[in-house]
Amino acid sequence: MQEKRKQLFIIYSLSIIMVTAIFSLTIFYSVSFSEERRIEKTLQNNEALLLEKINLGKTTAEIVSYIEENQIDVVLWWSVDKPQTFSRTHLVDIQFPLNFNELEKLYASSYMQLQGDPLKMQVYSLATPVEIRGEKVVIQIVYNGFETATLLDSLMRILFFGTLMVSFSGIGLGIILAFLNMRPVIKSWNQQKAFVADASHELRTPLSIITLKSDQLLSHSEETIYEHIQEVAIIHQECRRMHKMVDDLLFLAKRDSGVVDIEMKNFSTHTLATELEALYSEFFQMADKKFEMTEKYSGEVLGDYQKIKQVCMIIIDNALKFTEKNQYIACNIEQKGNRFLFTISNNGIPLNQEEIPKIFDRFYKSDSSRNRDGEAKGNGLGLSIAKEILHLHQSKIRANITQGITSFSFSLLRVEQKK
Repeated sequence: MQEKRKQLFIIYSLSIIMVTAIFSLTIFYSVSFSEERRIEKTLQNNEALLLEKINLGKTTAEIVSYIEENQIDVVLWWSVDKPQTFSRTHLVDIQFPLNFNELEKLYASSYMQLQGDPLKMQVYSLATPVEIRGEKVVIQIVYNGFETATLLDSLMRILFFGTLMVSFSGIGLGIILAFLNMRPVIKSWNQQKAFVADASHELRTPLSIITLKSDQLLSHSEETIYEHIQEVAIIHQECRRMHKMVDDLLFLAKRDSGVVDIEMKNFSTHTLATELEALYSEFFQMADKKFEMTEKYSGEVLGDYQKIKQVCMIIIDNALKFTEKNQYIACNIEQKGNRFLFTISNNGIPLNQEEIPKIFDRFYKSDSSRNRDGEAKGNGLGLSIAKEILHLHQSKIRANITQGITSFSFSLLRVEQKK
């Protein structure tokens, strides 16, 4: 688990650092590209205007006057060894090299200013071959990119330190994200361990009883089964109990894996009420308990009939364990807006109010679920299964205690009946 958290921390931290670095580089090169395009366009415009003057047959004095008025720095290369510089700025003393292999392309170089205090300068130039009065000349338009270089240098510093700050913050954020993302994993892992431990504990009891009774039968192998019918009945009872528990565990395992299939169809609430009454009425009479089925309004609902019947049986069976003679269990079905509300209540041993949030947890057994001998009733899976089934129906099961009456309720979507 610790190794997994370390891996998540590395992944999150590196992701944040890489995204920040890419973002910073994108900004820098976007600004740099934009500035170069602006300078190139400026040089091209100046070159076009200068060529226009030259083509109009202006004298050298007129061309120099135009250059000075428009703040253009120009080098005319009559030959590589014979440059002539026209400038109204301090660029006049800089010897501009001409890259004859890069004619008509933007060319950038760095120089140290000679006049005054030493100053690093970024110079951009654009060279184009032309003819002036029948003589081949290369015109090199020059642009002082000091401000651009300063801007890009400042931007690089800001982005660099900004990236460092975000990177350090990203390391801290990576720790937090790794911790937060591991919380549900750790919770799930702990739940899984608790589930396995609880399941092992619950299965150990019937297995121990079966083993004990089987040993007793084997120690009296010369006697007939009839003489040990009680031991055989206990083994049979514990086998059935274990079989049901395994089925419950299998359902919950499938639910956790998301492979539980439900058959959503329309069914009648009256059909469900009739079947539940038929299943339990005789049993309640034998147990001297009362069973009341009230159906204020019947109609059709959308759901898996067998699964909803299982939910009702889980709640009724659970109520049966905690009701004594002459106490009652009541089932009520009524319409509430566009849904049908199912309520099953009893006046048996009530739950404690603080236990309500826990009773739907797996293997949870409340204090009231123990008989006089202190033996737990049930395996604590029934209500958690009911909760999961209703979750598949986009519904919730709720428990409520009012004046000693414990009630469980849930609702299903009503279906309009076709006329």
